[in-house]
Amino acid sequence: MMTPTEALPTEPIRAEHRELLPHLEHLDSAALHLSTWDQETATSRLPQYVGFLSGHLIPHAVAEE
Repeated sequence: MMTPTEALPTEPIRAEHRELLPHLEHLDSAALHLSTWDQETATSRLPQYVGFLSGHLIPHAVAEE
């Protein structure tokens, strides 16, 4: 049995997932409201989401495989 001071071997992955969660929640919210955005809003926000997906989430998913 592990003591409370011993880290689980999966803790680094769990910590990274905790860091990703707020970004994923924001992305989910954006997806729900995307149809209500005007062109200016979409043009300003979508590059940020694409950047997060291509720069963080996809590499993270690939690394986990």
